[in-house]
Amino acid sequence: MNFLPHIYIKQRAQPIRWSHWLLSYAWSWQSDAERLSQIIDRLNVLPLGSGALAGNPFNIDREFLAKELGFKGAIQNSLYGVSDRDFVAEILFWSSMTMIHISRFSEDLILYSASEFGFVTLADAYSTGSSLMPQKKNPDSLELLRGKSGRVYGQVRNNAKRGECVSIRESWTFLIQRGNILTFNLYY
Repeated sequence: MNFLPHIYIKQRAQPIRWSHWLLSYAWSWQSDAERLSQIIDRLNVLPLGSGALAGNPFNIDREFLAKELGFKGAIQNSLYGVSDRDFVAEILFWSSMTMIHISRFSEDLILYSASEFGFVTLADAYSTGSSLMPQKKNPDSLELLRGKSGRVYGQVRNNAKRGECVSIRESWTFLIQRGNILTFNLYY
């Protein structure tokens, strides 16, 4: 298939190349990968030595340890090191953007595979038949991707608290859940 009508507001619109449509997602996912790389670069600082909030009494060379452990440097302020939750917000934003792209891709494929359009045929491994109409193919795998996306968007976290607080445990719950959802959606 070289050309197909782009679907805009659930209607056939301007003709586009199939490759142009595919590349639109390639660019989205490249941006997602770049964002993740930037986040990793920003977060690659050693918090060791921050203590509970005001450093520690031990004479350790934090810059030497950071270098030896593969960090780009050490956190310069202990309060920032123990109370900042920017990393949570950044990862939540990144995972939301990535899931938006996955959801949009899934939605397009659902439309393109519908009998009303018929531009794409889904393999049996990624669809199921209807119990009432066995000839019908339901795009279940794509619907699951869309559904998981909504769950990721819905997680909201308040990261404005300062100082040592127990809420970091809640932050990890969100991060682990998102990590699991993204891993499932990207690899399966």
